[in-house]
Amino acid sequence: MHAPIPFKVLIPLAIASLAPAGAAVITLTAGEGRIDDPVTNVDDWTLDAGYVVSGSNAVIFEAGGDGTGVALVVIGSDLTVYQDRGDYQVASPADDSIFSIDISGFAGSVVSIRLDADLSTATDTLTLTATDGSSTVSDSFVLPGDVANIAGGNDTGFGLTAADLAGIDESTDMLQFNAASYKGTGADILRADSLAGILYVSEAAPASIPAPGSWGLVPEPSSALLIAFAGVIGGLRRRR
Repeated sequence: MHAPIPFKVLIPLAIASLAPAGAAVITLTAGEGRIDDPVTNVDDWTLDAGYVVSGSNAVIFEAGGDGTGVALVVIGSDLTVYQDRGDYQVASPADDSIFSIDISGFAGSVVSIRLDADLSTATDTLTLTATDGSSTVSDSFVLPGDVANIAGGNDTGFGLTAADLAGIDESTDMLQFNAASYKGTGADILRADSLAGILYVSEAAPASIPAPGSWGLVPEPSSALLIAFAGVIGGLRRRR
């Protein structure tokens, strides 16, 4: 006869059983691709990332690829999401979604970015937010149809393009990120000095976006000097 399980053990077991299957909190490594496709066939996930806004075009996060995929990229002064729902190597802009927020006001600063994907109801929504701690820009986009999955099994990239990218057949702006410089060890890959992130898969993200300073990133020295210099000039003008 087995000894009864102590009551204090039953409580953690009951709480654990409430967690969604496959729930995970994943620390992402800048400049590395993943072959485990963590958001494929997942209807609730959130990306939190810290990023040094440099003004250069860059890949922040991408999952899946051309055909079924989602990409978060920087194009000029816009932080842009492209969600591809077409067939592989077939242009399908009528079925795809793209939206952006302007981050030009954060140039030279560290920002926190949140991309939240909620596909759990008939109204599937992507929400994109960026903040420098004092100012925040955000936009939400309702996908044109109910989808169970927005990322195929085409690897996942953080700071780089892991395989191919959502939207490369539909947009020249997206096609540029399929170049060798955004893959492997290319010159345009974001590294740990400019990008950090956490992925919440079927797991509730914190209610608030992490503070930009919590990522341990610092602006490029030239940007920091320009900001400091502007402050000095402003102080001199006030004294006159």
